[in-house]
Amino acid sequence: MRIHPENYRAVRKLLSDSFWRGARWFCFDVLSDKLDPHDLSCFYDYPTAAAFCKDQELRERKFRIKSISLVLKRLNGYPPEKVSATVIELLLRSFNRYPISFSGKDEDFVTYIRNGDFFPVHWNTLIDPLTHIEKFYILAIPKGDSLWKGHRLLAASEWIMDILLELRQAGKLMKTGKYEKILLYGTFAESGDITGIDFKDKTVGVSFYEIHQVGDVAGSSPSYKTAIINDITSPVLIDQVLFARFSTKTIRLDFYDGLLRKIWPGPITTHLDEEFFYFPAIVFE
Repeated sequence: MRIHPENYRAVRKLLSDSFWRGARWFCFDVLSDKLDPHDLSCFYDYPTAAAFCKDQELRERKFRIKSISLVLKRLNGYPPEKVSATVIELLLRSFNRYPISFSGKDEDFVTYIRNGDFFPVHWNTLIDPLTHIEKFYILAIPKGDSLWKGHRLLAASEWIMDILLELRQAGKLMKTGKYEKILLYGTFAESGDITGIDFKDKTVGVSFYEIHQVGDVAGSSPSYKTAIINDITSPVLIDQVLFARFSTKTIRLDFYDGLLRKIWPGPITTHLDEEFFYFPAIVFE
């Protein structure tokens, strides 16, 4: 994505005004050949920006997210910082000290080191389900629904003993032949509407038990089995998305939440969907 010189002033004013009002992210149309100030929308937190991008997809528009601070810095005339190969090597070592991964391209990663901009990382951490799960759900997954999008919500509760009793009763639905499996799922944030949740995404929640059919012998009654996907009494390894930034002054990697507040990874933060993050650098012509 490029910013043409004729748009510098308008983009700078919009981003500057928004930044001083507390916004930290802006969204733009990546299908456009240049950054049009009329197509920019600014947001205080990343989840709200991601929700905006998702809504634009319904209108067949492709919006992506970038942090305001670095773009505003360049528009205000601050040149890129010169970073030596030695400093880059030290910063790479600091990155490798943590249980994290970067899903962008290698060349983008080096660019983030040089620019000191924010970028998403995946932090692998062990959590205690009984401590971190806010709400449990029992879902009936129809046959042929490989993406689990057409699920039927059977029960929901904040209490594990209640939901386990419900799971036992829900298993009887398998005899109807309509469902592939019955799933017990827990989310890290309490949600009244789980329609759009990706149940295979461990940054949102965890699947614990499922009831499915075993055996398919003609003329015999099918049998059913309850399988453990993740033991609810044991730690679960999850993939948590958060933001990071390299500091060339302190030679360290710092971590941030969706409001770009500095944090230390550990407690479950608000779900951050990196699908809508724009990894390439903005080009200033």
